[in-house]
Amino acid sequence: MHVHLIAACLAFTGYIATPGVDHFGDDIRNNGSAWNAATECSNLPNCKGFNSNGWIKTAAAPLAPESSPVCFYTKIPGSCHSSLKMCETMGANHGQN
Repeated sequence: MHVHLIAACLAFTGYIATPGVDHFGDDIRNNGSAWNAATECSNLPNCKGFNSNGWIKTAAAPLAPESSPVCFYTKIPGSCHSSLKMCETMGANHGQN
């Protein structure tokens, strides 16, 4: 019997999580964890996504099936990420004029 494990992905605001896939190459650096990668990727304009192993990437496609339980997080273009400065820069802070 063959069992394929699908990762249960954490949720990060501003990202689409896809379980069981990864993007190979286009690495910026490894931040040690998905939490750290989400924070840094949100603040880097050239970061397009990251994986649950902490690798932040300059490209988020193509995605390929991964045998280990991993999730890939694709940055949603134009979404407001974790830092208020980033939100203001992107014009998403409509509450203040």
